[in-house]
Amino acid sequence: EADLFGAPVFSTIANPLSSVGRYTIDVEPGSLFNQQGYRLAFVPGELTVVPRPITVTADSFSRIYGNANPALTFTISGQGLVNGDRLTGALTTTAGATTGVGNVAITQGTLAATSNYALTFVNGQLTITPRPLTITADDLTRIYGNANPALTFRVGDGLVNGDQLTGALATTANATTGVGTAAITQGTLTPGPNYAVNFINGQLTITPRAITVTADNISRSYGSANPALTFTVGGQGLVNGDR
Repeated sequence: EADLFGAPVFSTIANPLSSVGRYTIDVEPGSLFNQQGYRLAFVPGELTVVPRPITVTADSFSRIYGNANPALTFTISGQGLVNGDRLTGALTTTAGATTGVGNVAITQGTLAATSNYALTFVNGQLTITPRPLTITADDLTRIYGNANPALTFRVGDGLVNGDQLTGALATTANATTGVGTAAITQGTLTPGPNYAVNFINGQLTITPRAITVTADNISRSYGSANPALTFTVGGQGLVNGDR
């Protein structure tokens, strides 16, 4: 077997900072002779630098309906960035302050790496949760026999995006309900599915109806029996067929 001596020196201009591409591997042959008088010829090789695989995963977030989106961030895995390289651009989502409750994808947007990387992107998710809203029914008072007043309420924590409540409060009390209290409940009042409602009942207080009973003045003859004693009812009067 030939015994080579005068080992060749291999070299290439590629280094860890070299971009993706092909680089020649050169040789300085030196004294490539063996003891039997052979001379070797060397054919240059090629070093291929391929893109570095990285995975970019958008972080998932949660926010309340009506609030601004949080800053969209991401994590990098795989073989990672090297040589001080950075990604450019930004993630994106179609969700805005008016987007309703639900899940919306966080996508790659303009986020990019240079051609030195093979980027795999994994979407994140923005979860929009209901906005807390407190509704308090106003306490009201009315007289027995009268119609219920308009049932009103106060809203705390604030509606956003021009949203309005729909529906109406409710109570089981009506004109025939006796003196006492009756709850004023939420009924059909609602701000819609983008809100988590904390409802505080109100109270309808029914007070006694003021009436005046006046005995009628009557005359009779001496010695006669008393006539029927009658009266008139005044004030707010009897209602609901009461006697």
